[in-house]
Amino acid sequence: NFTTSPDDYVMSEFEIMDVRTSFVLTALSFVFLSSLATAQDFLSGKWEVGAYIGGSTITDEIAAENFIEDTTFHIGGFADFDFGYVIASIGLDYLRYDDNASFSQMTINDDGDIEASDSSADALSFNLAVGPAWREDEYGVLVYGQLGYGVVFNSERSINFCDTCVSEDIEVEGGVFGKLGAVKSFKRFSLGLHYIRYFGDEGLENGFQFSVGTAY
Repeated sequence: NFTTSPDDYVMSEFEIMDVRTSFVLTALSFVFLSSLATAQDFLSGKWEVGAYIGGSTITDEIAAENFIEDTTFHIGGFADFDFGYVIASIGLDYLRYDDNASFSQMTINDDGDIEASDSSADALSFNLAVGPAWREDEYGVLVYGQLGYGVVFNSERSINFCDTCVSEDIEVEGGVFGKLGAVKSFKRFSLGLHYIRYFGDEGLENGFQFSVGTAY
């Protein structure tokens, strides 16, 4: 005979967060892919790809708990699908933290010499977003608003390229965000300015990006 207790059916806080994250990402992925399919089937859409640079703030409590400053540097790449009145976006960011708890460790370099290596604090972020767009063709200006979801991963304090060195997790999260932006198109490229607001309180908060892209 097997017996169970009520605790066997209780999900932990982290399991609940994982379920919520999976649900939101699945929903956004469905909307994103559906948007692309609709655009390709019925509208004359186009891709735009490019890179951006910027930064964001981190909630004070999370920054203090992880011994980092409350700002982070971003650089990344994006792909947008523009089909008239809706923009669907996908992006991958590299985040660099301003670390207050860096450390050094003795390592062996490629030449076999022993040296002191300093840690770095960084992460990656993947995001999906979709939302309406308004354009003024006479001036080549597009303004948009999006709702999206971002996931921060590989967030840690560690020695680069050293698998056996000490590493520490940095608990910074993304989550649901709203994004507003304006893009000015020129003959061969476009320039954009973007504002991002994360709605959670477990990590990323407000952010700005400057982008350069090209359509095809």
